[in-house]
Amino acid sequence: MAERPHNFFREGVITGFIGATAIAVWFLIVDTIGGRPFYTPIFLGKDNAQLSVSAVKLTGVVGGRGGLMALVEAPDGIGYILKPGDALGDGRVTGITPNSVTFAVAARGQQSSSSLTLRLPENQ
Repeated sequence: MAERPHNFFREGVITGFIGATAIAVWFLIVDTIGGRPFYTPIFLGKDNAQLSVSAVKLTGVVGGRGGLMALVEAPDGIGYILKPGDALGDGRVTGITPNSVTFAVAARGQQSSSSLTLRLPENQ
């Protein structure tokens, strides 16, 4: 009897799907036993609502399909890739140039809303 040729792509997709499902079910069981089903680890879903954009630093600006994107780094070392309209902490990106990013900063308490521009160092 002749052996049928293997469809490596199909077999790989099926094997990958089975493996991913097994891992997802494993973590669902472990997290449910731990009392926190559907838990998202802090490094995957970090809440940046308490972050102040005045504390971040602009580390770079890159061009993408949709225009310029700003690379910023928070004081804890976590980096963010931002485009106009993205929110970060108490600010929202209103503009990006090749050497700066501008945020509209939300009002806090008695303060009124303001604008903050971060610039790349001159030697970059």
